[in-house]
Formats: sequence, structure tokens, C-alpha cells
Amino acid sequence: MDQNFPCSLNLLLTPTEIDHIVGQLNTNLSISTTNSFIMAASPNQNNDIVIGVSFQSNFGGQLIRNSNQHHIINSKISAAAIISPDSLIGVTHLSILVVDKPTYYHRFTGPMSKKLVSPIIVAKVQRNKSFPNRMNISLYFTKQSEYISNNTFAGNFTCSYYNTSTLSWDESGCTLPVYNVVFDRYECNCNHLTTFALLYKIDPSSSTSYSTQESTTSTLNTISITTSSLHTTSSISSSSTEIGMTTRKYF
Repeated sequence: MDQNFPCSLNLLLTPTEIDHIVGQLNTNLSISTTNSFIMAASPNQNNDIVIGVSFQSNFGGQLIRNSNQHHIINSKISAAAIISPDSLIGVTHLSILVVDKPTYYHRFTGPMSKKLVSPIIVAKVQRNKSFPNRMNISLYFTKQSEYISNNTFAGNFTCSYYNTSTLSWDESGCTLPVYNVVFDRYECNCNHLTTFALLYKIDPSSSTSYSTQESTTSTLNTISITTSSLHTTSSISSSSTEIGMTTRKYF
């Protein structure tokens, strides 16, 4: 797109470069493949507003407008991004990139602390500077099971963005993800634009593994197991041991 744009010597664009390039798109563009989707357009089109994109693995992506928003969001999708109409006031161009299997981005997560478990969404706008720079973007991510085993260290899912200043994933300005049991996905909101993804953040204080079965329940269950009920040939006292089991909570 821009031969004068500096890129790394190995000809691979960094996340920072990708973020910048997507933000510079100022033409009408819509390219969909089975594993990625990129678009750039003026939000206002024929009395209908382009407010975002959706993507379905192995099928491709499509634009989300005011007119089809309800239908698309209430369907099976791998990823989606919707910008609130009031955040598009004064916006001259909206550009969004979705990569379904962002293998390249996995190298930018810590080997033990965080795991990237969803497609990535790069969302940017170009705005008339006379309008305030307020922003509210809704994000929808379906967890890619191949990146999380059934037995892993305890932790939580986070709605994260790639911080181009610290070159790391950050949750600042984003809400904790809510698990939507109907569509088997995670939903959150952020107050800025950049590169977004769903990450699994491992609890460093945990030394035991557990199943990542989904739940929206927030109850803390304490189960007392009486040792005298265990089948063993050893002589065990009749005292009981309490084991605290926490069901994960999603916001």
C-alpha cells in the first residue's frame, strides 16, 4: 500500500505497523477470505450507517450496519466489532481488520502468563478534529479451543488490547468479558481503538490445574469431604477436611 512505509527487515509487519497501516486507510475497501477480513469505508452510506464488522471462521466477514446489526449479532460468529453510533460522529473513515487464526500474534504473549485464544480485531477511525474523541466499541469473541487445553492453570479470560507503547497486551479501558451461553462467546466493551483479542490470563499464584468448563455462576461453593467416608485400608480419623471450590465468574 505504501512502499515508503518502514517495515522490519524480515518483511513481516509488527503489530504496531499493522495498527498504523489500518488506521491510515482512507478509501473504500472490502476484502473477505475464509481466514481474514479487511474493510475501510465512510460510516454514512445511503441513510444507513456502517458501524462494524463480523467474521465467521471458514466463511468470511461482512459489514455490520444499523439495518442488519440485530440479525448478525444474534447469530453464530467467530468475532465482531461494533462502534456505537454516537462514537462515529465526525468520523470520516472507519477501518477494521479481522484475522481468524493470528498465529503471528501468539509470539507477543508471555509464555506462561497469558494465552491468546481468539481472532484479533484491529479497529481504527479517522475523525474530523472538530469533534470530541469519545469512543465506545463492543467486541465479541469466540474462544478457539485449540489454544486452551481442558487441563490448564487457573486463571481468567480478559478482553485485552495490544499496547503499542509497552509492546504488550493490556486490559486498561476494557470491561471484563461476559460469557454469552447462548452463542458460546465472550462480550466486552472498550473506550479506545487499537488491536483487540480475548486472552486467557493465568493466575501466577495457582499451582494446580483445573478444567476450563464455562460457567456464568458466581457462587463460591465449599464442599466438606468427611475422610471417614473414603474407601481406604488405612486407619483414618473421622475428622473432616474442607475443600474450597470456586466456579469462575465472568463479567
